[in-house]
Amino acid sequence: MTLSFRRSIKGYDPKSVESEISNIIREFQQELDRLNQELLLKTQQIESLKADIQKINKDLNPKVAKEKEISQRLLDSLLKGAEKVMISIKNAEKKETELSEKVNQRKRELLRLQNTTGKMNNDFLTTASRYGSILNWGKEGEIHVKD
Repeated sequence: MTLSFRRSIKGYDPKSVESEISNIIREFQQELDRLNQELLLKTQQIESLKADIQKINKDLNPKVAKEKEISQRLLDSLLKGAEKVMISIKNAEKKETELSEKVNQRKRELLRLQNTTGKMNNDFLTTASRYGSILNWGKEGEIHVKD
């Protein structure tokens, strides 16, 4: 902004200077009023936004609390389910060990019985062979066996 004042013999014209200062003051006052209006508008917008935020927080807080509660319940259910699965796995392993032991015991028993029946079979065959020998011997006329 360039200022131009009228000059007189004594220097600058006081009315011209006063008029220019009045114009500067008026422009300053207009700018100040405009800025105050803008500040008031921005302040009202901020207050409105704060009220909106409080309303949203008021609406969201119960929902957030519910969400936290639901999340906690889901987590608890998941942990309980995992615990049940782990217990089931341990029980299955224990049952498998018990059944393996029973199978091994039955295998040993079967082997013992096979050995016993094998011995009995051998004894029976030996006895039958001896009896057959005795009967054959009896047919030749040397020994007669009566029942």
